[in-house]
Amino acid sequence: MKLLREHKVRSSFLDEEKQIFKDVWHPASGDLSVSEFQNEVQIQADLMKESGASRILIDATNFHYSIVPEVQDWIVDNIFTQWTAMGIKKIAMMVSSEMISQLSIEQTFEEEKSDVFRTFYFDNEAKAVNWLLDIY
Repeated sequence: MKLLREHKVRSSFLDEEKQIFKDVWHPASGDLSVSEFQNEVQIQADLMKESGASRILIDATNFHYSIVPEVQDWIVDNIFTQWTAMGIKKIAMMVSSEMISQLSIEQTFEEEKSDVFRTFYFDNEAKAVNWLLDIY
């Protein structure tokens, strides 16, 4: 895995062989303001686009930011449309054990109604990667 960006709130990687963009959120994500969170998510989308990967793996097991409904709407209107334009079809999410953060992530992805890409939730990275690669 090639490191694309390291930051206190998240790290981004690219598995060039499998064409998987991997984003790992860190506990410091809980300290972000709304504008800082939106900036991080936009940087994430920009890195995804630059990577050319067709699959996304988001490790949110240490994600501690609670996404409020207004930010959920912003993600749907701004980020999901970018992902659609990039041709993203599958997103594997490894979810947090922190109930409020997990719920806000799931609510955000439920807002995406176009069915352009599929999202599935995992508690195990190997299962998530196998799903992204259609290995069952």
